[in-house]
Amino acid sequence: MLNNAPPSAATPPHDPILPEKAVIDRYFHAATIGNAQEVAGFIRDYPDLLENNSSSTGATAIILAAKAGKLEVVEVLASLGANLNAGDNGDQSAIFYAAANGEAAVARFLINHGVDPTVPNKAGVSAVAIAGAQDFPIFGQEMAAHRARHLQAEADAERQRLQAEREALAQNLRDVTQAVQSGVKGNIAAPRTASFGKGKTP
Repeated sequence: MLNNAPPSAATPPHDPILPEKAVIDRYFHAATIGNAQEVAGFIRDYPDLLENNSSSTGATAIILAAKAGKLEVVEVLASLGANLNAGDNGDQSAIFYAAANGEAAVARFLINHGVDPTVPNKAGVSAVAIAGAQDFPIFGQEMAAHRARHLQAEADAERQRLQAEREALAQNLRDVTQAVQSGVKGNIAAPRTASFGKGKTP
């Protein structure tokens, strides 16, 4: 029987549940000064703060923390699912500010978590280029090299995983083949010798 009931409507996205502005300001301040515990508490109480960009520059908390070199806050926000590539009003993301301020530890963390410092923003400028423009050319080169090493390590790990899978499949095939061959041999009866009676020849 056909179901003539109308399809259920998709659940619309909810409006962000945010505290009053004073609390949001305290949240951004905590991220800027490096108070990771307080930042985590704010997110626990108001999860929608994680991607809130109502700061004066349109920056999210992870951008403010990266700009200030507060690695622990960056780590906490990343573990809670913050968008590491979010940009502010000037399309500058956390990696751009880490590069501009020479915050090597923050930059390495972001790169290790998939952020590419060589990708340009809408203005055509990359974090590597910004590092060079801010008199950190060696740091810019280091970021690019670190990104390359990170990608190489991922590729090596994937090759090792595929090789292990191939070896496991090959071993399984050998085991199955051996089992089949053993079963076939066990099922073959010994040839019977014809008997024509004593002293008789066929």
